[in-house]
Amino acid sequence: MKKELNRERTNVGWAAYSSRVKQILLENREASTTKLLADSLNQFMEVSLPVELTWKDVAVHSCKLFNTLENVVFLTPSKIMHHSFFVDDIDGYGFKIVTILENLRDTLGEVKDDAGNPIRNLETFAEEVRDSLSYREVPLESLSKDELKRWGKRDEILNMIGPMSDYILDIKLVESIGFAFD
Repeated sequence: MKKELNRERTNVGWAAYSSRVKQILLENREASTTKLLADSLNQFMEVSLPVELTWKDVAVHSCKLFNTLENVVFLTPSKIMHHSFFVDDIDGYGFKIVTILENLRDTLGEVKDDAGNPIRNLETFAEEVRDSLSYREVPLESLSKDELKRWGKRDEILNMIGPMSDYILDIKLVESIGFAFD
């Protein structure tokens, strides 16, 4: 009997207790554990992804918690590749990029973190930056005649560069631009 029990114990695999591990991870609120899981997400292209992060609910839970605890931006490899100019901006503003799988992107876009904030992706990061900018506009009446003449040629000058993007709604003359995240 002893021999049979030992054989059974050695043959019990991960699947026998994976539901308990999943439950523990879903109840996790520890920053250190969450950071380990997020770091594992970042390394999925270099090494194999831990089995725990193949469970979508665990991955989503970890991302939600990490978004609450840290200044992070969740990006897929294709977003990083196609929007590489933003990667330096993200780092420059003091945010860390967490690379996520493509199938996780849509799910994260639909949920909020534990503090009720949207999970920060490229789009929400760009919105936060835009919303945090403050401009000190130059009153046109303070310009000299020469400055007003040059300002009047702004459309002509900009048309030399090419057609204006539909995203540009207005052009203003500003003295300074300030930036501050909450």
